[in-house]
Amino acid sequence: MVKEFGENYTEELFEWHEPLPRVRRPWPILKLPRSIEISPPLGAVDEGSDHDGCYEKLVDESSEESSCDEADHCSSPHLDNDDSKVAEPPGDQVDDEPMVVPEGLDNPMQCNFDGHRFTTTMVWAPKIREEIFAATSFTQRAEALQSYPPNLRWGLAAAAARYDAAAKSKADAKSNGTTGTKKKAKKRCSDKEKSGAASDTTPPVNPPANVHAGPSTDPIHAATAAHCSPPKAEIRSTDEAGRPTIIVHDLDPSVVERQPPVPKLEEFIPEEYYPDFLMVHDPDNLTVQGERSEDEAGSEVSPRKASDAKPTKYKRVFPVFDSTSKAGDSVVPSRIAHLFLSASDKIGRGHHSHVYRGQMKLPRPLSARSPNKRVTVAAKLARAGSGPRRLLDNEAKIYNEFPKDLTEDWWGYNLITPCRFPMPVVPVVPKFYGYWLPVDEAEVDEGRKCGEGIDSARSPILLIEECGTPIDPEDFTSDQRTECLSLLLRLHLADFVQGSFYVRNVCTQPGPLTAHPLMRSTKTPSFRIIDFGRAEYLNWYEDKARNPRSSDKDDDDKGNRLEWWQICGNEINQARNELLIPLLEF
Repeated sequence: MVKEFGENYTEELFEWHEPLPRVRRPWPILKLPRSIEISPPLGAVDEGSDHDGCYEKLVDESSEESSCDEADHCSSPHLDNDDSKVAEPPGDQVDDEPMVVPEGLDNPMQCNFDGHRFTTTMVWAPKIREEIFAATSFTQRAEALQSYPPNLRWGLAAAAARYDAAAKSKADAKSNGTTGTKKKAKKRCSDKEKSGAASDTTPPVNPPANVHAGPSTDPIHAATAAHCSPPKAEIRSTDEAGRPTIIVHDLDPSVVERQPPVPKLEEFIPEEYYPDFLMVHDPDNLTVQGERSEDEAGSEVSPRKASDAKPTKYKRVFPVFDSTSKAGDSVVPSRIAHLFLSASDKIGRGHHSHVYRGQMKLPRPLSARSPNKRVTVAAKLARAGSGPRRLLDNEAKIYNEFPKDLTEDWWGYNLITPCRFPMPVVPVVPKFYGYWLPVDEAEVDEGRKCGEGIDSARSPILLIEECGTPIDPEDFTSDQRTECLSLLLRLHLADFVQGSFYVRNVCTQPGPLTAHPLMRSTKTPSFRIIDFGRAEYLNWYEDKARNPRSSDKDDDDKGNRLEWWQICGNEINQARNELLIPLLEF
């Protein structure tokens, strides 16, 4: 610790020893059956340093108590029968109570927003409408919310607040008899209320293939609710006397409107449940590295052809885990995950690669708190050619060498020279979810025999955490710009250089990640450095630069270190120019 004028405190000045640094947990998305316990636990909510010794764990009340047999469920029939055409992975048993139900197609709900007419496909379940939306007081509603899992209360409270705002707007419009603009707002809210109070006797039907509705989002279009009233969330609490109270939290409208139906994976996958193989469902042939045009590779595929598309099996290259087992240990079958790619989900492109948002279904017993039990990750694919492939290979090796603390969110601050002010110890790089190569190497060998090299083979897949959009330093404060620079300085302290530091390679997203996705805000952003195709690692640099014929290896090592420090200094100057940081400001 540092005193006001820079002097260091000593432990003798305190009654207790200084606490060790603490890792903050992201909001939990992954889950396991209740009978399975691992360390660190899945489902633990980060409640701050005051609750470091204990934690609240998210538990789905309707989850089945009995755990699934790993020998029966963690493997997939794709390993035994590769010729079978599978469009979807084996379905999971229902372990979450349905929060939304399909709307009947015989009498669909029609909504009108700014002159655009659309049909609602999902509405809240009758139990939700009866217990929460129809509650006459905040206290009754808070009591009803306690019967639902903690991870769903935020979304239900926000949806109920929007429902109340819609009902109040309708009542005010009737009492005032207003017309014009207010009448138009009344129409929006009235349609929303009608959808929330739909008939409970409507026969359920299967929703369209590409429609998802999450329990934390309103089934009605997000923009409709946003125009009714500012989004808020009501959280139950108690006062000093122990009486129940209601705390209203303002939500960031931009975060609520862009809330994805399938949550992002922001946690580490437990090593004991890490998938060994990946079945890639790619109806648009995005992974094929042929000499086709980009429009042809991303052209739309008919639903029938997409359902008949055979998934491609990939194997994990990185990360590598300790495969040694003790005598008498049972052999665990290979675990298989599923990745679903679509040309419509492109989130980035570069000179050598494309990035897509892919939905990932993890192997059992792992599951996710989402309607379809999936999570989303960023899937990076190489363009055709040996150069893009080498860059993607180098990036995967760099991710495999990153120490774990560069991807973790730590509590507290660090003083990172040359920054003059303490900086938060936030993640520097995205979490790494594996580097995957096609199992069928015959395709690669055949391409080499034809003189095509690896251009006609399928691209490797790099899976990482999705970390938002590129930054715009002109909209940042000086503290936010300096925080972005501190990420690069911490990368240098870990003996890595990024190799191509531009603003397009620094991403931002609403934070903090310890909060529920609806409770995050763009006022507290979270930053990451991405794109390490040209990155260097100090150990590799010294091995390449070392002269085996030199008689004085110490002098060679010193010279290599000086060159490395010069590379780091040049990258810092480039980052300062990209981030618009004057020399005297940081």
